[in-house]
Amino acid sequence: MSKKTHQIHDKFFKTVMADKAAAAAFFETYLPFEVGSILDFETVKSIDTSYLNKDLEASYSDLVFTVDTKIGLKTQLSILLEHKSYVDSHTAFQVLEYLALAYKKQLTSKLPPVPIIPLVFYHGQAKWEYKELRHFFKDYAEILNQYIPQHNTQFIDLKKHEDKQLLQIRNAFLASALLVQKNYSKPNDLINNLLKIYTSFESYLENPQLRSIFVYVFQNEKLDNSVLTEKIKALPPSQKDNIMSIYDQLIEQGRSKGREE
Repeated sequence: MSKKTHQIHDKFFKTVMADKAAAAAFFETYLPFEVGSILDFETVKSIDTSYLNKDLEASYSDLVFTVDTKIGLKTQLSILLEHKSYVDSHTAFQVLEYLALAYKKQLTSKLPPVPIIPLVFYHGQAKWEYKELRHFFKDYAEILNQYIPQHNTQFIDLKKHEDKQLLQIRNAFLASALLVQKNYSKPNDLINNLLKIYTSFESYLENPQLRSIFVYVFQNEKLDNSVLTEKIKALPPSQKDNIMSIYDQLIEQGRSKGREE
């Protein structure tokens, strides 16, 4: 995957997660129930920090959020967005490095350290069975486990979630965005899912969030624009007119940018 493609995916996901309601719904959906039940998702807040060093930046970008527990204690949620063009079975070691950097940065801030919950978000097509750190030492005597750093990571493999599961997410913007991202590398599936995507987004037709989804979709160089246009024209008038208006605006912006370059 090229650097440009990584930037497209990162920018889109970060745009989605900049919406507080979408971010809260994301964590509510993908954190274990036992963890989510002690967190107050109404307090989710994105913070302008990164815990990556130069080596990790080659493989990831990150998003960091704070969220309070229901008794008022602070925690942090860190999402690592995967950049690799291959499946790395040793990602758990990189997450460990990331956590060490994060806690070190907390300590240098002169504030009490707070727990960090790491999440790895993967939307590639290759099969990836994430292995926790303890997996790599399973052949050793159990007595040695006490010397091995232990941490859990929430690994989110988007392709393992069926479209109907994504559309059941309570936040329509997040549901539609994840459905688009899941199908991004399969243009035919992406086009065939447009009806479902925009039907679920009907109440947001006047919302700028819809535009961010279109900007993301139209950057897919594999899309057949003629097929896409026909699918849009098949939508109900209330949806079609709004979407075609956005589509035409984006096409014109692309032409203007081309003329400027």
